[in-house]
Amino acid sequence: MGDAKNHTAHPPPSALPAEPLGPLPPMSPELRLQFSGALEDDFGRYYHHAMLLRMRWALGVAMGLFLLFALLDAISLPEQVRNPVLGLRLGLMLPVLTVAWLSTYPARLHPYMQWIGGAAALICGLGVVGIIWFARIHAYPLPYEGILLVTFYFYFLTGLRFVPAAVCGWVTFLVYLGMELQSGLPAIALLYNAFFLGTANIIGSVGCFFLEHAMRQNFLSRIQLQELAERDFLTGLLNRRAFSARAGNIWRQALREHHALGVAMMDVDYFKRYNDHYGHAAGDETLRKVAHVIGSHAR
Repeated sequence: MGDAKNHTAHPPPSALPAEPLGPLPPMSPELRLQFSGALEDDFGRYYHHAMLLRMRWALGVAMGLFLLFALLDAISLPEQVRNPVLGLRLGLMLPVLTVAWLSTYPARLHPYMQWIGGAAALICGLGVVGIIWFARIHAYPLPYEGILLVTFYFYFLTGLRFVPAAVCGWVTFLVYLGMELQSGLPAIALLYNAFFLGTANIIGSVGCFFLEHAMRQNFLSRIQLQELAERDFLTGLLNRRAFSARAGNIWRQALREHHALGVAMMDVDYFKRYNDHYGHAAGDETLRKVAHVIGSHAR
């Protein structure tokens, strides 16, 4: 009776049941921000995990900056402008940022951080528009550059993906334009402001798009490297390294849930004789077919 271990060209397939390696999307310069099927969900979890700390720090920095701006407003703004501006900064925007920052800690909220962070960013952007609106009402020359600051904050600091970041940036931009039209800003000033803010949003949108695209390429690279490290090259079944990594988790789960656990060992009868008679190429093909049968009947 022969054994697959005697086939010297390749190591034996892992005893851990696994499906054959499925095809992954090719790493190409195609500019898409969407995977198919479950891979998109896997990328979402990967992205949230990778960006969680960045979002936490970005929200913390934003809270500190809003406090500094509030101090500057309290010192420099006239009273009729200062009170509503501080009300927006300290009564709306700072609490929203604080809630979003605190939301980065409970694990149950992590899957929703793109929504939470995006909502907080949009509220702050609209709050800055409101601050400029109050200044316009009282004919106070408050600079509009605060919109530029929050625009680049949306795209490059928050850890938001392309779509929510672009929504925050462009909605804030359009609301600002509507506000300035209502405030009666001179046409030339409005044109220049719209040009600079629109350009900032274009730059931010393109930059954020390519950042997410690069993250997706990195995600595919990690999956492919993991597959290469954990799969037998010939059969596509999990190798001993993957077995060792998974066996410990399965064993601990069985102990925790008081489930029975079994191990099945398989042997290919007369494989050495077959391999010696028909050659290594035929032996390889036989192992592939055996692996396919195992993989197609395993979960």
